[in-house]
Amino acid sequence: MRKIALLSALCFCCSLLSFADNAVKQVVQIDGQTQTEEVESLTFNGDEVTITFRDGQSTVAKLDSVTISFTGTTTIKKVVEDKSQKSEAYYTLSGIKTKPVSKGVYIHNGKKIVKTK
Repeated sequence: MRKIALLSALCFCCSLLSFADNAVKQVVQIDGQTQTEEVESLTFNGDEVTITFRDGQSTVAKLDSVTISFTGTTTIKKVVEDKSQKSEAYYTLSGIKTKPVSKGVYIHNGKKIVKTK
């Protein structure tokens, strides 16, 4: 799980990179296959990532099967949170994914939820 979170953060940051000059090259591999198009955006959903390319095409892949690497100098200009996708997942205060079946305090979409019934 920690590996997936780290890879998610890395891929998300890479998707927001601004190329400083034409010397920067992007190499994208999905399941070992090199893609010819540059990545426009990455959207994460659990252990899957939707990769949208600059030509408008997109593909869904398991997060651990995607590698994105860059050569040259890059700069992160801005990080944007996509608030349009809310999670249906609930977590205990210990960070365990669960369903809110009994009374208690849960975390849902980054907020504490108290279930009283």
